[in-house]
Amino acid sequence: MVYEFKSTDPCDPRDCQIRHPLLAEENFGIKESSSSSHLNGIGLQESALQYEYVNEQVSFNNLDMKLFTAGELEIITRADISEIERKGRLNLLKKITYYSQIYSWKGLLAFYAAWLRKIELGQNKWSDDPSVIELPILTPYVLSKSKFSNSSFKVESKDETIWFCTLYNRNRCTYHGSHQTSIRGVQRTVQHICRVCWKKDRNKLYHPECSSSCPQFPQKKE
Repeated sequence: MVYEFKSTDPCDPRDCQIRHPLLAEENFGIKESSSSSHLNGIGLQESALQYEYVNEQVSFNNLDMKLFTAGELEIITRADISEIERKGRLNLLKKITYYSQIYSWKGLLAFYAAWLRKIELGQNKWSDDPSVIELPILTPYVLSKSKFSNSSFKVESKDETIWFCTLYNRNRCTYHGSHQTSIRGVQRTVQHICRVCWKKDRNKLYHPECSSSCPQFPQKKE
C-alpha cells in the first residue's frame, strides 16, 4: 500500500509518495494511491504496526522518531524489497538518527520526503548518498544548541563532543555536507564546520578554516 503526501505548495519536497506503514490513508492529506505503479514497483501491505496505530489518526507530519524508526524497520525487514533499497533505507535511517542531534525533527521529515521524491523521479538511486541534499534542505532547521557534531578532529566540552572534517577544512573533501569517515578504526559522522572558529569561539560556522571569509583567517596559525 502506498501513501502520497499532497502539499498545497507545489515546490514542497514532501509532495511525494511516502511509504510508511504507520500511516492511515484518511489522515492529514495522505491518501492511498489507486495505482499499483509506484516507487520501485513494490506494493506496501499494512503491517502489524498499522493495525495498532490506524485508530490513533497518525499522520506523516505527526510521527515522532520512535514511530518513524519502527515504521522504517517494518519496510527494511520485508522480504520483497531489493537489497539495494534495503541498504539505501538503512543508510538513510542511520543518517536521520545522526542528524536528529543537529536538526529539528520537522526538518528531518522534510529531508526524508525530499530524498524519496528524488528517487521516485529518477534523479537519484537508493545506492546514492542522501547527504547531497543535506545543506539545501536542512540548513533552515539547525538546532540552536546541538549536542552532536562531526569531524576527524575531536573537541570535548562539558555538554558535547564535536567531530569536524579535516579534509573539508583543507578544501579537499569530496562530500557535500556531513558524512561518515573512519577515525582510528571507528566510523564517525563528521560535520563541515570551521575548525578554528569552533576551537576559539565555539561557533559552528560552515566554511573551511582556509577560507578568506573566516573571521579568524588573519590570526590563524598553521
